[in-house]
Amino acid sequence: MNYVGVAISKSDHCLGAIAIHGTVTHKPIRFTQDAVGWAKLASILHDLGGPEAVTIGFEATGYYWVLLAEELVRMGYTPLVFNPILSADAGRTTVRGRKTDEDDCIAIAKVLRDGHFNPVRLPEAALGNLNG
Repeated sequence: MNYVGVAISKSDHCLGAIAIHGTVTHKPIRFTQDAVGWAKLASILHDLGGPEAVTIGFEATGYYWVLLAEELVRMGYTPLVFNPILSADAGRTTVRGRKTDEDDCIAIAKVLRDGHFNPVRLPEAALGNLNG
């Protein structure tokens, strides 16, 4: 099993992955929210084992995570979205603290692995269609 953490940003995101025992299985890498970025994301997730072997999570930061969540569902994944305070707490357990997206995505992957969170339930309808 691989745990993939994604640090959400406005124009691009940073992904990193760890195995069950905590070793980094994919060093942090950035991808964009467009066709090129989605192809890069799909390739990385496939290399990590696909939907059966990958758990993906990220923080609910503003609305920037919504498009990523929808794309992951389209790819066959079930993204886990949680409160940013949880991964911030996990980051404080390290000596140096987190300052970069590269550090954040690995800290998020550790929160996923440890399972000490309650994920946000994603609606079944496309989030972008909620305005009616």
